[in-house]
Amino acid sequence: MREAISHIREVTRAHGVTLGIYSGRPEYAAGLFADGLVDYVGLGIDLVLLNRVFGDTIAGLGPARSARSTT
Repeated sequence: MREAISHIREVTRAHGVTLGIYSGRPEYAAGLFADGLVDYVGLGIDLVLLNRVFGDTIAGLGPARSARSTT
């Protein structure tokens, strides 16, 4: 994938166009920025971000729910 992004970066620079991507992984996006491969990143879309937050919230309740079911 990085090879494809690198190629697209060359083409966009040659034509004076900015390059951005969508990524749900900030660490991956940071690497692309650090390597100069992108100008901007959309870190997911609203449904993906909400799903992640709700998943983390539900997972955080797991220990409390487990403790209650054993009493």
